[in-house]
Amino acid sequence: MHCLSCHQENPLNQRFCLHCQARLPWVPPDTGPGLELEEGTEYLTPERHYANEYLAEFQLTAFAYLDGVVELSELLGHYRGLALRLEHFVKSEVPGWLARLAVEQLEWPAYLYPSQMSYLLRKGCFDTRAGMSCLEAFQAEPDEERLLLALRMLQTGHDHFALAWELLAARAEALEIEARRRQLELGPAA
Repeated sequence: MHCLSCHQENPLNQRFCLHCQARLPWVPPDTGPGLELEEGTEYLTPERHYANEYLAEFQLTAFAYLDGVVELSELLGHYRGLALRLEHFVKSEVPGWLARLAVEQLEWPAYLYPSQMSYLLRKGCFDTRAGMSCLEAFQAEPDEERLLLALRMLQTGHDHFALAWELLAARAEALEIEARRRQLELGPAA
């Protein structure tokens, strides 16, 4: 861990610099296996932030907490609601999508859609879990830096999920257009 004040190296889990006693940047714990990326593949990344009612409500409450307008207990109440929704999605919805995408990738290995969707979903899960880990650490020891990092990670995770749904919608539209084109080529049913 590199100290931003005196530039000395410190052990990874240190909270304060052993040399100058300055507070060290907090790094979230490892959130599980990393993303396995295929070499030479360029992956989609969100180019904007996507709105989400529950995340926006939590973000507003977090900033109100940082401004001293709401108590920690109110922030933690919003966190628990958000955490339940995120955990349900990550544990219940995403695995089924990933399984279907893995089959599709085996059937059509040259088709980029399954690998792009899998990446976006896995990256969304990875960042969401990192954000949740930051919030767990914040809950144990409230710290503005942890809270802000959690907000960034949760937004990044959501942005990857939202881009995956955009890709899904674009694919559905393309398939619908192709089906109509083929139907026109075949002519009316007799």
